[in-house]
Amino acid sequence: MRPRVMTILSLQFCAALLMGCADRQTKMVETKPITIPLELLQCEDKPNPPGPDGTQKSVAFYVVELNELLDDCKARMAALYEILRGN
Repeated sequence: MRPRVMTILSLQFCAALLMGCADRQTKMVETKPITIPLELLQCEDKPNPPGPDGTQKSVAFYVVELNELLDDCKARMAALYEILRGN
């Protein structure tokens, strides 16, 4: 007999909790599709490193190309962030 009383009290308690939420109106959230340009999702291929017989000049050009690719990638990520943020 005792477990049945506890079950009934538990159900009444749950019903009371649910009734507290019944007065609130649900807000509808409007979503819209986001179009992300494909060029923002693809990075340039990294340049081939100079071979073992490369000169200091070729290594310097390689490092400059890598830095340009890094700057380009950062700009793409910033643009992607702005699109996703909604600005």
